[in-house]
Amino acid sequence: MSRDMHDPAAQTDRPRAFYDGECPVCRLEVRHYQRIAGDAVDWVDVCATPDAELLALADGKTRDDLLGAMHVRDGDGWAIGVAAFPALWARLPVWRRFTWVFKVPGVNPLAAFAYRGFLAWQRWHRTRR
Repeated sequence: MSRDMHDPAAQTDRPRAFYDGECPVCRLEVRHYQRIAGDAVDWVDVCATPDAELLALADGKTRDDLLGAMHVRDGDGWAIGVAAFPALWARLPVWRRFTWVFKVPGVNPLAAFAYRGFLAWQRWHRTRR
């Protein structure tokens, strides 16, 4: 996390991204985003955060709910799966220029198909940990 999310006074209207900190691909991607995001996003490692704190940070969503796909919570609500990426990218330097890609007809179904394939690999990888 980019700051102490366990301190309620530290919570702001910044988006909160929930990721699988035990997934090697997820860790690599999130590290990249963290380097460029600065304090623009609060990062929550779903695997490393204790249950009670995770429930509070995720508005009642469970670890199992959050491990099913990337989740981003911002002022507009929840963005889950493929929808989480443009919601997150909109807050990141350089990446914000690419959010338009998700508005191109046909891109979301193709991205969702690819993401489902990644999630299948991730579930398989999680069972081997």
